[in-house]
Amino acid sequence: MIELSYFFAFICVFVACIRILHMNSKAEWPELFANGTSLAESLSSSYFGTSNRNGTYEERTKLNDESDGEGFVSQILKHAPIFSRPYTPPLIWGRSGHLQTIIHSTLSRHKVPREKGDSRHSILLSDGTTVTFDLFLPPVEPCHKDRQNEQDITLVVCPGIGNSSETVALRTFSHHANEAGYRVAVLNHLGVIPTIPLTTSRIFNYGSTEEYGAMVDEVISMYPRTTLISVGFSMGGNLVCKYLGESAENRAKVTAGISCCQGYDIVRAMGQLGTWKHMGKGYLRAINVCVQKILHNFQDVILTEENLDHFDLKGRDSVLKSRSLMKIDDIFLAKAAGFHDREEYYRESSSSKFIPNIDIPMLFINSRDDPLVPPELFDTPLGHTAVNNRALFVVTKHGGHLGFYECQDGSKFFHRGTFTWLDKAIVEYIKAVLLVTAALATASQADGNTVTEATQKKLRKRSSKDELRSADTLSYATCEATPLTPKLTSEVIGITDAVVELSVDTVSLEKYESVDAEMVMAETSSEMSDLEDHWEVPDVHAEWEESNEEREEFELTDDGEEPCEGEEPCEDEEPCEGSKVLRRRTTVSNLSSV
Repeated sequence: MIELSYFFAFICVFVACIRILHMNSKAEWPELFANGTSLAESLSSSYFGTSNRNGTYEERTKLNDESDGEGFVSQILKHAPIFSRPYTPPLIWGRSGHLQTIIHSTLSRHKVPREKGDSRHSILLSDGTTVTFDLFLPPVEPCHKDRQNEQDITLVVCPGIGNSSETVALRTFSHHANEAGYRVAVLNHLGVIPTIPLTTSRIFNYGSTEEYGAMVDEVISMYPRTTLISVGFSMGGNLVCKYLGESAENRAKVTAGISCCQGYDIVRAMGQLGTWKHMGKGYLRAINVCVQKILHNFQDVILTEENLDHFDLKGRDSVLKSRSLMKIDDIFLAKAAGFHDREEYYRESSSSKFIPNIDIPMLFINSRDDPLVPPELFDTPLGHTAVNNRALFVVTKHGGHLGFYECQDGSKFFHRGTFTWLDKAIVEYIKAVLLVTAALATASQADGNTVTEATQKKLRKRSSKDELRSADTLSYATCEATPLTPKLTSEVIGITDAVVELSVDTVSLEKYESVDAEMVMAETSSEMSDLEDHWEVPDVHAEWEESNEEREEFELTDDGEEPCEGEEPCEDEEPCEGSKVLRRRTTVSNLSSV
């Protein structure tokens, strides 16, 4: 009986501990960084106080609304509620970054809804290298008649080291994105898939963006109307950020970028992995095995006698049996990528050099217990949020390296679920950034229309002042914001000091202080002749007194065009050749006496 009581007491204590762990796990909110500061810390100190850092979901949402006004990041957080909710990892094992990382790289997902992509495409580069990528299509393509009014979205995904479109995690993520209506293109790194032969001795490296750029261009050529979102995982995140930071032309091709669990600075990241801190050497050894597997599968193409002599290698075994990835990088991969040594290879391949150039919406996601990317490397994305007000940096307390498994309904211990928190966060962010950017574009267009209406109103007001100041004033010219037609012909009308010159190819003109206007003087040349016949103005120059004159002169010309020379109007002459000119000069003086 006593033993039974001890047993029940043990069960109660065990359940209580699990419950405490579960409650503690629920309080793990993602840390949000924007504008160079931590939203969680700055907002909690001013709103929640020190006793309740995170607050409830309603309080946190209210705080997001009040904190950043109508800023870009504020709008993203409103439309992506996953970042305002706690991330709950599986109990016990889910709170270990090592277990999350190992399970992700070995067991991966509970089930895989997609066996493979819908189609595989090849691209031949200028040096003869063949790049391939797989397309994962949504159940109903955006070009379908049922979705013609919807936006065409394609995610261009760059995997990590040793991963491809056949990786379980990427197939699962692609399926989740397909369910949201997005097309997904996944790059196959050179040499990763054994069944895809290498056409040159070139394989993937940490900083080569040529293959990814080729995939982006090919997707654009296949779907010219599509909107691209760049997504990168681990080393793929480094390549995506480097690609976006290399040129404004690259950034113009995509709407937003997403980087997940990358190390940003390869020199510092390799320094961390070179020690036993966070078991870095163990993970580096695993990466080394992955790279050696690729080299072994294609050694006849990569490690040819010519290459061995070129890189001063003493046989293939010096690479295939090396126990250090850094050594392989130093003696072969760095030189094959065109660098002198490993340090230059790491330095020039790091995205940290290129991230400051990015000015489009960006999402960076990392976890604090990532054994491959420790928090010491988070300064790059944090610093970028200070210079890019459309960048958001999200840090979770748990998740490991690309793990981010979470508790599922019905099982809070070992059930991994099909989709991870990371899968859901990426898709929610994409929905939010598309919605916010579309709203901003609409607002910008509306502002432009408002300005146009105000300009036209101002133009009409000024035109009314320029019209006849009395019934006897010259009223041959009116100014309306209506388009010119090609039917108008060039005419020169001489009515004392009033000169009107029209050019056939004039489409839009500047009026006064760069106010856009289009002048319509007459519909046809016959109307102009009738107008000239209507006004019989005697030569009264000598009778007009200078002291009573009210003069108004203005000239409108296109940039770089010169008006006709001379102070006096050109009489009975054609407008200056090739000029797009409307010039009007009027002298009004006591016309009531005429």
